Amino acid sequence: MKKIQLIIMVLLAFGGMAQAQEDKSFDFNKYKESIDRNLYYHCFWDDSVNYVDYALIDLDEDGKPELWVRSDEEQSWQGVYAICGDSVEFLAYADRCCNLVFFKNAVGYNSYVSPGHAEQSYCVLKDSRVVTSAFMQMDFNIFSDEMETEFELYNVNDEVAEKENFDRFVEQLGETIDIEPVWHKIE
Repeated sequence: MKKIQLIIMVLLAFGGMAQAQEDKSFDFNKYKESIDRNLYYHCFWDDSVNYVDYALIDLDEDGKPELWVRSDEEQSWQGVYAICGDSVEFLAYADRCCNLVFFKNAVGYNSYVSPGHAEQSYCVLKDSRVVTSAFMQMDFNIFSDEMETEFELYNVNDEVAEKENFDRFVEQLGETIDIEPVWHKIE
């Protein structure tokens, strides 16, 4: 019996070491330039984000992790990216005005960028690639009692869509899920 317990303890110890080695082998700096480029293009941020932590998460359960990065608390920024060889593909971001939302096989954000302006964006992944996506932008009059909509844009798979098509896309994502990442300091 003691021999079996010893074998289990050894296996657990080596399993933990293998995980730690895998985490330490990830080189965030290899992707930093691509992250900065994506950040400017998609979020209009300059490249002065102070990245402090990253987590590897597997949203689509294909065995290839996606990259979740966050800045210091002062900047309060986060981004989720698909790792594509030596670069990354932007999936979603969060800051003081928007929140990340996770689904099985998907990620997105809900945003109130400024008073009277809202956005939602979602990406569905398969094999760590975006296979479908949807985006909504809405501007509304915050000074009226009814807050009537002044502008609406719905987009599904890079094509203008009706609100009903966007709503159906979001409904098919299912319930949101909680992700508890293991954060690693960026050195």
